[in-house]
Amino acid sequence: MFIELEEMRVYRPFVGGKLLDTFCGDTNPQDNHYPERWICSTTEAGDHTGLSQTKDHVTLRSLIHGELDILVKLLDSYTRLMIQVHPDKERAMKYYHYPHGKTECWYVLDTRKINNVDPYVFVGFKEGVTKKMWRDVFERQDIPAMENCLHRIPVQKGDTFFIKAGVPHAMGSGVFFCEVQEPSDITLRCEWKSPDNIPMKEFDLNYGGSFDTMFNCFDYDGANLEETKKRYMVPHSNHMIVDEKEFALMDIPITESYTLKPQNYAIVIVLEGPDKAKEFYLDEEHTFYGPGRILVCLGPKR
Repeated sequence: MFIELEEMRVYRPFVGGKLLDTFCGDTNPQDNHYPERWICSTTEAGDHTGLSQTKDHVTLRSLIHGELDILVKLLDSYTRLMIQVHPDKERAMKYYHYPHGKTECWYVLDTRKINNVDPYVFVGFKEGVTKKMWRDVFERQDIPAMENCLHRIPVQKGDTFFIKAGVPHAMGSGVFFCEVQEPSDITLRCEWKSPDNIPMKEFDLNYGGSFDTMFNCFDYDGANLEETKKRYMVPHSNHMIVDEKEFALMDIPITESYTLKPQNYAIVIVLEGPDKAKEFYLDEEHTFYGPGRILVCLGPKR
């Protein structure tokens, strides 16, 4: 099958989306609370939105008679996302009775400077951060102290991060990126208010579990900045951006044509060319024509 899906935006408690609007061809791009576009999604968000459909309103989930084992998103941040973590598969099942963890990859497509602040990410605990220390700053809601527990890393277009479940993180302001992840929306947040002052409910923080289980989902194995970059920043190899057991991501320029032959299935986002911003699911050989550029997301190897 070769299926074109319609654009699907998802509400989030942070502001962004202007660069995403621009990418999608909106003539009046602006930041709002729909800063995420879910691509060829068979995964539901926490508010039960997020399922991709064709222009005839048929869900991809029903067309393929099941669910994909990856979730692909385009996100654009104006404000910093809340400091958060995601459980791995074992902890997701143990604490939330859900079969998938949320290891993820970020591929930076573009950046912008917000309020004279260069784009950045927070990734990984610094050396010496313990569960007791982390819970203490949470209970005090000392946000500067929380930020100081993590490494702040400047980013630029083309940077890639591979973030294992259990690693604390927060996308900073001014980053437009593609995220490829395991198919889960379990997000455990550490802030009772978003950076733009929106109050959160308890569910928005612990996803219906307890705070004890939430803090058990963090990996307290901090490192210095050099080791953190080595752990989580991904060097590129030709057109392959990341190739892990959970998923793979390729950025492929097309001069005349490119034939994709997925072993299982592929999700394709057109980054440049006449079909720019269109998204496709395919589980058979298909040829894309240039000039242009496509982002190819592949599920786990079987």
